[in-house]
Amino acid sequence: MRNSKTRGLVKWFLLGIALISAPLAASPDQASRQQAAEKAILELERQGYAGSVLVAQDGNIEFFRDSVLEKDASCIPSYWIASITKQFVAAGILLLQERNKLDIRNSIAAYLPDVPDEFSGITLFHLLTHTSGLRQRYAADGIFDRKSAQQSLLAASLQSKPGETFAYANDNYNLLAIILEIQSGVPYEEFLRTEIFAPASMKNSGFWGMPVEAISCVPEVAAAPGQSVSGSNWGFRGATGMRASVHDLFAFVQTLRGEEILSRESVDMLMGNHLQLASGTEIGFNWFGERNENGLYSKSSRGNESF
Repeated sequence: MRNSKTRGLVKWFLLGIALISAPLAASPDQASRQQAAEKAILELERQGYAGSVLVAQDGNIEFFRDSVLEKDASCIPSYWIASITKQFVAAGILLLQERNKLDIRNSIAAYLPDVPDEFSGITLFHLLTHTSGLRQRYAADGIFDRKSAQQSLLAASLQSKPGETFAYANDNYNLLAIILEIQSGVPYEEFLRTEIFAPASMKNSGFWGMPVEAISCVPEVAAAPGQSVSGSNWGFRGATGMRASVHDLFAFVQTLRGEEILSRESVDMLMGNHLQLASGTEIGFNWFGERNENGLYSKSSRGNESF
């Protein structure tokens, strides 16, 4: 969702998915680790934090605490996950590629009608890696019609030649969502529910502007959103418009490890190192590889804006 319109509106926070791929340092026994984690979260809650924390290693959940559930255990919190939405769109695109519905090396003009000449050099790969040259314009905010959204997304001049520069932009993934809907032949949300949520057993996940499952509850926002996010529209559909529980996010990561949705080749493509920034950050399809000050390497799915 557009940062300038929603900054500070939400009082609940959720950290993105992270996969630690380096060996963990030596640590005390599990009970001691859980006690330390519990103490740390309780201190954060005293400072105003509210949300979910799930820590897993080798496919096993080591620690879980949800301060929302602590207050109301009647439903499972389903949090707005902002730019983590993008990795689900990327997974959907790769799934369509496996089914020969598209090829990420092709120009967007192969899948979208009436693409202006300036944009015909953009490939799906460029969109997936934020190297298309599209500007961060939030161009489809409040637009419900798919054709009008496409026209708006492709209305301004490029800031760089396709493939030349990395520039993070939500518009890349909103355009990918349009392509996903066209090439799958079903509504965008229906495709993700059927082809990703269901096989991953993601039972507490959904989309902005759509009904919430009976078993889910969505933590409240501090102020009502504006018209641009009042319903399910192309201004955020592919970039930021999803919600999920932390257990659903964990389940999705497990399906990637187990090749239950995507082949190993596609998973490697999703999370692979396609280019590297001057900072050392490795760029996948909205997965980013980084090494922290302790030398620990991780893959995470996130973005540069928040709700």
